[in-house]
This record gives sequence, structure tokens and C-alpha cells, in this order.
Amino acid sequence: MAEVVLRHKEPDSTLACTCSKTKCLRLYCACFTRGYYCDDRCNCKGCHNEDRFETEIREARRSIKQKDERAFEDKIIQKSNVVRITLDAKAPKVEGDPSSHVFGCGCRNSRCQKKYCECYQ
Repeated sequence: MAEVVLRHKEPDSTLACTCSKTKCLRLYCACFTRGYYCDDRCNCKGCHNEDRFETEIREARRSIKQKDERAFEDKIIQKSNVVRITLDAKAPKVEGDPSSHVFGCGCRNSRCQKKYCECYQ
């Protein structure tokens, strides 16, 4: 299992979280999931996703990866080279699928109605 190098966000990044009870150490936190530390742009409470809590962050990531190996992988990939051509009597139709799901969500009770589900976005 490859170690993730946590990093600070770019100055022009608009990524910010609003975690209130999870200490920013769950997959709900956009910063934690993408491998960034939280910073002053975030509006989180009791945050532990900072460089001073490095061991706690690594332990949380390890625990999550034990349950689901693909937890931190991209679930949607960009496919710029996929093109479908339909030959129709009227006119040929070219369709491209810019992105594709690698694997589906794991929603059971929320029916994909929460922000953490990629189907919701």
C-alpha cells in the first residue's frame, strides 16, 4: 500500500470543508479525501487535519483503507479518447463521453441524496 504524501492546498484553490464533528478525519471531508491539509479557508470545527496531527491523519487513512482499498482512488475518470459514431440516415452523430465511473457508490440508506455521494454531484 503506497503512502500518500499530504500537502498544503494551492493558493488559488477553492477547496474548503465545513466539518463540525468528524475532526476532518473522515471521507466526508473534501480536504482529507483529496490528501490536503485543512487551512484558513475551511470553516471546520475541532480540525485534526493539520500537519501537527500527522500521525493521527495517517492512522485514520490506514484504518479507512483497511475497510475499503479503493476509498481514496478517483471514482470518476476522464476519458477524452472515447468517441462513439452513430451512422444515421439523416446525419452521422458523434458522441463523446468526457468522464466515466470506475465503480459505483456504496449508498444504502441515503439513496444518493448526500453530498458525499458522487452520484449526487
